[in-house]
Amino acid sequence: MEFSKVHFLLFFVYSFLILSQISLATSDNGNDQLKTYIVFVRDTANRVIPATADDVIQNITNNVIHKIEHLAEWYISLLSSVVPDRSRFIYSYRSLINGFAAQLTAQEVEELSKQEWFAGALPSKQYKITTTHTPAFLGLHPPSIDPRGAWNITNLGEGVIIGIIDTGITPDHPSFRDDHLPPPPTKWRGHCDFGPSLCNKKLIGARRVLNATEGRGHYPPIDKEGHGTHVASTAAGAFVNGAGAYGSAVGTASGMAPRAHLAMYQACNEYGRCDGADVLKAMEYAINDGVDVISLSLGLMENSDGHHVYEDHVAIGAFKATLQGIVVSCAAGNSGPSLGTLNNDAPWILTVGASVTDRRELVVVELSNGTKFDGRAVMQPKNWPRGMFPLAHLGIKELNGYLDIPPCTGKMDKRKVGGKILVCSLDGEDPFQKSQEMRAAGVRGVIFVNLNYFGLEDITLKYDFPYAQVLYADGVKIFNYINSSKNAAATFSFRGTVMNKPHSPSLASFSSRGPSLPFPGILKPDIVGPGSSILGAVPPTFLDRTTNKSLLFDFMSGTSMATPHLSGIAALVKKAHPNWSPAAIKSAIMTTARIFDNNGGLITDSGPIPGPADLYGIGAGQVDPTRAIDPGLVYDLNGSDYIRLLCGSGLTDDQIGIIISPLPPVTCSKVGKISQEQLNYPSITVSLKPNSTVVISRTVTNVGLSASTYQAKINTPRGISAVVQPALLRFNAKNEKITFTVTFKWTGSVSYPLRGQLVWLSSKQVVRSPISIILLN
Repeated sequence: MEFSKVHFLLFFVYSFLILSQISLATSDNGNDQLKTYIVFVRDTANRVIPATADDVIQNITNNVIHKIEHLAEWYISLLSSVVPDRSRFIYSYRSLINGFAAQLTAQEVEELSKQEWFAGALPSKQYKITTTHTPAFLGLHPPSIDPRGAWNITNLGEGVIIGIIDTGITPDHPSFRDDHLPPPPTKWRGHCDFGPSLCNKKLIGARRVLNATEGRGHYPPIDKEGHGTHVASTAAGAFVNGAGAYGSAVGTASGMAPRAHLAMYQACNEYGRCDGADVLKAMEYAINDGVDVISLSLGLMENSDGHHVYEDHVAIGAFKATLQGIVVSCAAGNSGPSLGTLNNDAPWILTVGASVTDRRELVVVELSNGTKFDGRAVMQPKNWPRGMFPLAHLGIKELNGYLDIPPCTGKMDKRKVGGKILVCSLDGEDPFQKSQEMRAAGVRGVIFVNLNYFGLEDITLKYDFPYAQVLYADGVKIFNYINSSKNAAATFSFRGTVMNKPHSPSLASFSSRGPSLPFPGILKPDIVGPGSSILGAVPPTFLDRTTNKSLLFDFMSGTSMATPHLSGIAALVKKAHPNWSPAAIKSAIMTTARIFDNNGGLITDSGPIPGPADLYGIGAGQVDPTRAIDPGLVYDLNGSDYIRLLCGSGLTDDQIGIIISPLPPVTCSKVGKISQEQLNYPSITVSLKPNSTVVISRTVTNVGLSASTYQAKINTPRGISAVVQPALLRFNAKNEKITFTVTFKWTGSVSYPLRGQLVWLSSKQVVRSPISIILLN
């Protein structure tokens, strides 16, 4: 989800709704309003999609999905019993679910529910969309520099196909050149709506999937918004020399998997809105086309009602993709730092939060009393005059312990602000227009004070005017200095792009936090990757308004930018281990993640609360691509595990049937249940009552040296005891599995934070699982 185009967000914490039977939705505006619905058809109706085995679990583990020719016509015939207008039929789903999408009224849905074939209907939910340095920052270097690195081991991801579901793409951008790339694998079955002249061996597929959003049309999936182009280049963009924007961050740009193939599925329009029916169809196309990774930098709109996994189109589509061996990487969302704000938190999804890198476009603010503050300015003037300039503001007040700093809006009095540096808050006005107004008023420069929950890299300001963006805490000090000094003055020192910023990476304040509402027993997000002030490819409609020339690259922030980093890294792991399951790839990424910054301390939170980042924000930690290639041990899962988890999470058979359609329905009493804490996940969440004991079981698979030994090391807060049994794992063969238990007990007064870790150590490997502890009174 992209975050760079807004200056603040309203934060929502979803209410946790008790799971209930799937019911038919009605419109607040009456029963005659047309809405897009996804209608589920019973698989027994006319034997539409028969299974080849009696047992549903075997169907899942064998990934059995059948297709029926002329399915759309048959679905239209079903719909016509109530709705004779064929134009309201949008999609048939062949393999992702049993069903179709259509425009219906609530009354028509009620009539359809009386049909024997009807299995349920969900209103289509609305989604929205949510670099030169990041490869090197993550340890990805050319083979000549690092012959043992992930890029050399995987040949930069060559042959892996990444499917991007987004706003489209700019096909002729240099990031999508196919120099020296091989043809796509023979399994590729996709299509290019651009035609052969614009698709190539890098961009091997492109589809427009906007029937629910914009109606049917035969238009190419050109990116008018810029988000999809940026995301695609971050995942698998080719090497482009001399990349940068506004004179900053100049270097060689590339994606995480520069030799991987790309397929774009345009399911989001130019305003960043994505209809769930389109997203679901795009996922079906991607699965059938033969992609290896699906990347979705989008999430539910804040005003979407409910947080049920059986109503989440992305979760439903991702479940089928996972069964087909496809890794699904999704954005956690941009509603941090509030807790419980996650998107895309199904256990079979790689849920990605955002971190801040060590790069900064530095400007130093120096007060006349000698105090200095590090600030940020993406656009920096070449000539800044020497000397101090008076400081001024437009009426800063203190309100309930916080500063009420007005923005630099409205008409400015040149007599009051001319020749001065203004102190202002962030605002949503057009930066170019505001720059002209301040220049006309004779303002020398502006200090923009962040909102108290933002870090410096969380918002990228692009003012064609001398400015410095500073932290809220530093803004308070500047305000106090103005109040205490009769001749308060300041100046700027523009330093350009600097690297190795201390305490990097850190957790981006906007990155959505756990806990997961439907799955509180599973720690989410899973991982964090660079997502703040990321330089990526953009369409030619992006202009540097100081020169009125098109940009090739621009900065964006958000978990939207972090997600393609992980999608590209998942492609590298897939290249190195083509037979690994999505769960094994996720495990490799999580158990090898970094938890320390470049100063040797725990990764910190760039939000308003200083100190180490919470597990609900950082998950397993910052991704480390090279270590993920060789994790030693993995925690594996298959479809039957997820089915039992759903049964153990309180869902009904019918609700689970919606998620696993078109597979045969399940009966939880027959297939069994797994509690969320007992799922064989690479992280551990345990809920404890006073003096209670909880035993957690996990199974690891040896994917490293055939003969290897691992010793357990576990850390928990004071007052929580934990015993691992056995504490020593001896493997004699590759792919050998060993089960162990961890016995937790709440023994007394506890220390905070309630976090720990389990580490399996060998002579070569460090396999780490974060532990989240929940105390129940």
